[in-house]
Amino acid sequence: MEACEFGPDHVHLFVSGCRKYSVPYMAQMFKGASSRKIRVELWDNVKGKLWGDSFWSDGYFYRSVGSTTA
Repeated sequence: MEACEFGPDHVHLFVSGCRKYSVPYMAQMFKGASSRKIRVELWDNVKGKLWGDSFWSDGYFYRSVGSTTA
């Protein structure tokens, strides 16, 4: 991961060197791993803020870095 930025309801991840992985696979891995870690380490802080069992929404957005800036 090159950089990470947070908004009030979203996260921006800038990654490189991941050509052998598809974007949907990487989104799934980032969301799954971060959800597990947050639930284990910060459950008391987030349990009242979830809608149902999901931590992240189902969707994601990506754009190649050639047309994107922080």
